[in-house]
Amino acid sequence: MKPNRILVLFAAAALLTGCHNDLELTAPWKDIPVVYGLINHQDTAHYIRVEKAFLDPETDAFTLAQIADSLYYDQAVVKLRKTATGQTWTLERVDGKLEGYVRQPGIFAQAPNYLYKIRGDVIDLQGGEELEFILERGDDKEPVTATTWVLEDMHFATGLPGDKLSFRYSSDTRVAWVPGPHARVFDLLMYLHYRETDPDNPGNVRDKTLVWKVRKGIEREVSGGQPASSVLVEFPGLEFYQFMANNVEANEAVVRTFKSIDLEVVGAGAEFKELLDISQANLGITGSQELPGYTNLSEGVGIFSSRVLLRKDGIVLTPETRDSLAMGIYTKKLNFQ
Repeated sequence: MKPNRILVLFAAAALLTGCHNDLELTAPWKDIPVVYGLINHQDTAHYIRVEKAFLDPETDAFTLAQIADSLYYDQAVVKLRKTATGQTWTLERVDGKLEGYVRQPGIFAQAPNYLYKIRGDVIDLQGGEELEFILERGDDKEPVTATTWVLEDMHFATGLPGDKLSFRYSSDTRVAWVPGPHARVFDLLMYLHYRETDPDNPGNVRDKTLVWKVRKGIEREVSGGQPASSVLVEFPGLEFYQFMANNVEANEAVVRTFKSIDLEVVGAGAEFKELLDISQANLGITGSQELPGYTNLSEGVGIFSSRVLLRKDGIVLTPETRDSLAMGIYTKKLNFQ
């Protein structure tokens, strides 16, 4: 007899897109809550996905996955509590589709896409607060709980980056930032903006953006039990030209102009770092992939943690970098002027 299987769903809180993981059970009908939430005090609204693992010995799990009633608790109550003050808020169940978060196609039912929501101005989260998640499933079972620290704001180290960025073939580009005490792992991204113009039709102008995930899963150094005061990332400037060459199609019929770079750092809490450590894979905070069997919930599977964003927009390239983009060996066929 084949073992029963339970399908469970996670969703990245920022993008609210799902992925799946399989669990083996020997006891049928066991209630397994599934929770995913990354709280960011900068957000205007906070969403948490709460679902359940399901098992029916008479029905194939992939069939059940298409039945929305199999994914959600009927009477669940989701709360957030500030541990320092005891203030508690009950979240509203909403359909993510109506909130602008459409569930990605897959083995799970797309609609409804229930999430639990609270507006940012209602709960007024502050960096450095400890926050508790509470799930009451509508029965006599103990509540499911988890705690995390709301991450503090970050800032860039002086001049790293400046208002101009240089990518050199023979040296590293450096970016540094100062996180709050509770951030532990980071992703570094660059949004590369450029314009395409048709010389034969000057009115035909297209603005485009490439998303370059420069580094993912950057771990903060710890010495003597204390996290480093800042995080420095160094990477070969050559990677910029290689990324452009691999993601921009050579086309002699268009003239391209590089406009600017928006630089973004995404920080996450200790729980996400533990997830990365256990997975032994660079999943990245901004990605959405299969998660290993890690949880910081009192019962069930999933993760409740915090994230924070740091951005600097409108960074331009140095004249030297513009010349290399136009004439360099990797990018000269891209027709940047």
